[in-house]
Amino acid sequence: PPPPPRCPPPLLPSTLRRPCSGRPASPLGMARSRLARPRATHARLLWRAQAAWPLLLLSGMRGGAFVTLPISCVDLSTRTIIQDPERGVRTKNRKASVSHLLEIPDLLAVVTAWDAHIRRAAPTGTWYVIVSPVTREIVPGTPGAHRAQILRRGITRLFTAAGLAPMSPHKFRHGHATHALGQARDVGDLKAISQNLAHSSLTITCLLYTSDAADERSSVDLGGRRIIKKKKKTKESETSSKKKRNKQ
Repeated sequence: PPPPPRCPPPLLPSTLRRPCSGRPASPLGMARSRLARPRATHARLLWRAQAAWPLLLLSGMRGGAFVTLPISCVDLSTRTIIQDPERGVRTKNRKASVSHLLEIPDLLAVVTAWDAHIRRAAPTGTWYVIVSPVTREIVPGTPGAHRAQILRRGITRLFTAAGLAPMSPHKFRHGHATHALGQARDVGDLKAISQNLAHSSLTITCLLYTSDAADERSSVDLGGRRIIKKKKKTKESETSSKKKRNKQ
């Protein structure tokens, strides 16, 4: 197999290896009971969407990276995904990283079924394969510029058919983060989760997600440092910001 990308060795957070317990993150809680059963008889387009959202939630990947991910970068046996721009993965700022999957058995079963199918049908393509909307057959080729929009539309159709409110692919990244942070036990877990999300620093992770994972506190204490939570914008602050922009 090709070597992993040149990036810092990934920390393996214990929270990613602990089975899902308690109340799961909202995207998971809303969808898993209706959509988490692998059905080989589905039309391939729907089956692709049915497998896409669980892997997005399990990995925390961004949509642009997900739709360009080669099959060779996915290793379900070790629960890892290599996001390597040199192998065609369109990551943010072309940053290479290794993501670990959440240990959620029913979602992993859906992902595993699709993974086995596409490895037989198109072993050299992308995990989110190109499927003809007419013939439902897998089409060889390189993902185009609008693949992320196709992913969004596919998930929207799937959720609408199941009678659920549609979610954008990025919502599953948030679900991954809030689920993992909800089970974090120490600073080491937090650092590992931040690295799993390919954030440039732990501060970014905390500013984005501690409001969801923590109680209503004005700050979060991490290893003796105080990291202030991101404050929600009020109507007054938004109006003030607009006035400043207009003056400029």
